[in-house]
Amino acid sequence: MQAKVDGLILGETEIIINKFLRKIPIPYSKIKSATIDEFNTLVIKLTDNDVLKDKDTLDIPFSRYDKDLFNEVKSVIDLGIKLNSKPSKENALITQEIANAITRLTVFISYQSCVDKQYVVNYITGIPQIKKPSKSSFIRIGADEITIKKGGFSSVKASLPWSSITKVSAENRTQITRSFSGGNAALGLFIAGPFGALLGGGMGNKHDDSVKFVNILYKNELNEEAVILLETKKAFEISTGLNEVRKWYILQHPELNLAQKTIQESGGLGDLEKLAELKEKGIITQKEFDQKKKQILGL
Repeated sequence: MQAKVDGLILGETEIIINKFLRKIPIPYSKIKSATIDEFNTLVIKLTDNDVLKDKDTLDIPFSRYDKDLFNEVKSVIDLGIKLNSKPSKENALITQEIANAITRLTVFISYQSCVDKQYVVNYITGIPQIKKPSKSSFIRIGADEITIKKGGFSSVKASLPWSSITKVSAENRTQITRSFSGGNAALGLFIAGPFGALLGGGMGNKHDDSVKFVNILYKNELNEEAVILLETKKAFEISTGLNEVRKWYILQHPELNLAQKTIQESGGLGDLEKLAELKEKGIITQKEFDQKKKQILGL
C-alpha cells in the first residue's frame, strides 16, 4: 500500500524520493524526524548520511501550501519512525496504524481533487424547494454539503449536508427505472406516473440507455428516505467526486459509520412501515402491499 504526494511516495516500511531521475528508497529506520518549514518544504532528518551519501537532511518541496496535507504526510512518517523505536511486540499494531494512515492520506488526496467543483446538470426530481425539472442547473460539491441550484435566472437552491446522504451512484436509464420500481418500495409504486414521464423527457429519447444519471439517496428532515435525480453526460465523474468527498467526510466523522450501518440494517423495516401507512390511507391496495412486502423480505 502506497500514497503519492508530488514527488514523494509513502509506503508501509519506507518512503521513496525522486532524485536525479532515480527513485531512492529510504527506510523509516533511517529517518530521525520530519518537520514542515516556512517555505512549504518537508524537512526530513536522517540518522546518518549513508542513504544520500552526501548529507543527512532531505528537503522535499510541496507544490502548494496545505496544512492538512502536511499533517497527513507527517502522520505517516511519524508512525514509521515510531515503528523502529518501540519494542517488537508492538510492531503489528503500529504497522496497522501506518496502513490506516496511508489509506487516510490516499482518501484525502482524492478528496482534494474533487472538493469545491461545480457542474452543470439537468435537475429532474428530489428537492422540495425545486418543484419542477430544470435544465442547466448546477451542483456544487462542498466540504460539508452539496448544493443544487435551479437553472436559468432563478435564485432557488438547496443544500444537503453530507451527514444526510446515504448513497451516491451513476446509473443509466434502465438501472434508474429498475431502482425506482423495485429497489425503493414506496417510490416504486409511482414509476408509471410523473417520474416515468420525466425519464422520457431529458437529453435523450426514452429508449436511449447511454445517457447517465446521478442518483443521490438521502434522509430528509422527517428522516424519510428521499432521492435526488440529476441527468448529465458527466454522471460517472460527478458521482465519483461526490463519493470521494463523502469518504473523507465520514473519516472525519467516524460516528457516521455506525449511523449508516444502522440505516442499512433497518432499511427493509422502514420500507414496510411506509407501505403500511400507504395501505392504511387507502393509497395502495392490500394486493399491492402484499406484493411489495414479499419483494422486501425476499419471499
